[in-house]
Amino acid sequence: MVKKFAIGVRMKVVMEVKTISRRKITYKGVKPIGKEQWQFLYRWLYGLVEPSTGESFFWEFTHLNSICFEKFLELFAEK
Repeated sequence: MVKKFAIGVRMKVVMEVKTISRRKITYKGVKPIGKEQWQFLYRWLYGLVEPSTGESFFWEFTHLNSICFEKFLELFAEK
């Protein structure tokens, strides 16, 4: 008897943008003025995989919460 089941997958993707700090020429004792920018972009990948056939369904969301999960299930049901 073969049981059918799907494996649920959640994965966090983080993209980071950071200004590269390099040496700056200034007078002795004067700290250089430089702007730093840090940006992080978080994305969550929701997915279902059928192990026997390898069929998969993935969707990218901005949050990991019940609202996004409910939308993911709606999108999967439409498929």
